[in-house]
Amino acid sequence: MTELGTKASAPGRLHALDYMRLAAALSVLAFHYFFNGILNGKIASLQEPTRFADVAKYGHLGVNWFFLISGFIIFQSAHGKSAREFAVGRAVRLYPAFWAAVALTTVVTIFWGARSHLTVSPVQVLANLTMVPRVFGAAPVDGVYWTLQLEIFFYLVVFSFLLARRLDLFARLLPLWALANAAGVLVLHVPDSTPLLGGYFALFAAGAIIAEVQRDGWTAWRTVGLVAAYVASAVTATRHIQDLARELETSFNQAFVAASMLLIFGSLLLLAIPAVRDVRLPAAVALGALTYPLYLIHAHIGYIALTHFARPASRAAAYIGIIAAVVAVAWVIHRVVERRPRSAWYLGFDWVYSAFASIGSRLTSRSRSGPPVQEDAPPERSLGDAGSPRANSPRTN
Repeated sequence: MTELGTKASAPGRLHALDYMRLAAALSVLAFHYFFNGILNGKIASLQEPTRFADVAKYGHLGVNWFFLISGFIIFQSAHGKSAREFAVGRAVRLYPAFWAAVALTTVVTIFWGARSHLTVSPVQVLANLTMVPRVFGAAPVDGVYWTLQLEIFFYLVVFSFLLARRLDLFARLLPLWALANAAGVLVLHVPDSTPLLGGYFALFAAGAIIAEVQRDGWTAWRTVGLVAAYVASAVTATRHIQDLARELETSFNQAFVAASMLLIFGSLLLLAIPAVRDVRLPAAVALGALTYPLYLIHAHIGYIALTHFARPASRAAAYIGIIAAVVAVAWVIHRVVERRPRSAWYLGFDWVYSAFASIGSRLTSRSRSGPPVQEDAPPERSLGDAGSPRANSPRTN
């Protein structure tokens, strides 16, 4: 049995992490259903939140938890993969469920969204299928999708280092990245979502540092980076809470926000303890699989359903029924869209990667003399390994 902070063998499926992901997803759902959706008028049938809203309003911090977990998972799973394996595996994990969620949310919004003041347009839907609609000047079909663009950017950074076969260099640069985040937040006052420098990216850096701690143990350099990432992300979370307070004309306990961020960091650091890392929990894999599709479909569809069915006198029954329905739909998306055609998704995205790699190789060969640069060879193991249960997949966010 290894001790905290010493080198350990690569872990299998982390059941505790699956539970953390589900807790993060449910906290965001609670924030939207019991607090934000009512105060911003998207749940039009309810005007006053219940007393539970005093707790649920802090559920937005679940987004920060998602980013931290994503940094951990992605960096942990990137070790030992080629750029091709990483890109195809991430695409299979993210896009099929996302496309299903966009389609379902679009249909529900078109037919029933008017009372919740929610609308979509054909151009907006097409832009959303890329997962980066703001690049094309379009708003997300569902407000929660803003987090996915940040996830994509982080994946591109990891992919770039894998393509250069220098993930080891990125690992050494992680604390420096966290310090740059702290400087961006505290000195330069950059927007939270600014690529690389924004406070949200400090959470990706922190998660990746914790993955390195679990992999190789503590160092002074990693400790400095983790402290810097916490400061940057805690300040970012506090600023966002302040913005919400002004927008919704309410109040938050800022000390509680900072303490919650410390608990979020601490929860992931517990994974460096063998007893926590190796714990077996009931239904962990199934619950972890629900997290991503649940996050994708809960917000706007939930607002619309609550507007149509929730009334002050029947609030409890409506909430129970709608939450159960959303969870059931998330399970269907996982089973029917993600899991059953998984091999077909891998083949399709692998073909897309090959096509882009071929185009890139041709452009490179034309721009300089000599033979074209050799691209990554197809993975030796089956493509299914990139999505095996040994590597937990993110919420995200």
